[in-house]
Amino acid sequence: MNALHFGIRSGKRGTASTHLSYVTRGGRHAKRGDLVETGYGNMPSWAQDNPSLLWKASDTYERKNGSTFRSFIISLPNVLTIEQLRELARDEAQRLAGSYPILFMGNKG
Repeated sequence: MNALHFGIRSGKRGTASTHLSYVTRGGRHAKRGDLVETGYGNMPSWAQDNPSLLWKASDTYERKNGSTFRSFIISLPNVLTIEQLRELARDEAQRLAGSYPILFMGNKG
């Protein structure tokens, strides 16, 4: 079993799109090759089909000293199957976010 890790990070205005690219392994981060799963939920109607619109809007319209995102980092037990890890990640993301928009990802490592 892997060591427990939990962390929370907030993003300043102008960093949400960059963070989204990193966690979804887009752009220059694609070569990492460690992404297993991504998912999202609770998106506003105008971002249902393209969640990156929400993060771009957050970068543009959030107040100067506001937070554009909160990132929760949770290590999950490596004794579970991939499907069990996917389900656990979805459930925990939903539980932590409540009715707020969520994006979750899982990677090997």
